[in-house]
Amino acid sequence: MQENEITKTSNPKSNCLKYGERKVQGLIVPHFEEQKIIQKILGLKNQGYSLRKIAKFLLEKNIKSKRGGQWDKSVIGDILKRELEEG
Repeated sequence: MQENEITKTSNPKSNCLKYGERKVQGLIVPHFEEQKIIQKILGLKNQGYSLRKIAKFLLEKNIKSKRGGQWDKSVIGDILKRELEEG
C-alpha cells in the first residue's frame, strides 16, 4: 500500500488489518511507523537475510508485530509476498 493511499473497508465485519495499515474513521489508511518496518524487512531480504533471520532481527530490536506479539518467518513471508504483489 502506498503511503498516500486510502481505501474503504471492503468487509465491515473484518477487523483484521494487515501490517502497515490502520483504521481511521472507518477507512483503512497507511500506518507510517509500520510502513518503515516493512521497508526495513524488504531491505534485509534484499541483503540476503532469510525469513527466520529477519524475524530474529526484529525481535532483537524489540519491534512488535501487529498485535504486539513475536515475529515468525511465516508473517515475514506474508508481508513480503503482499508487498511484492502490490509492487
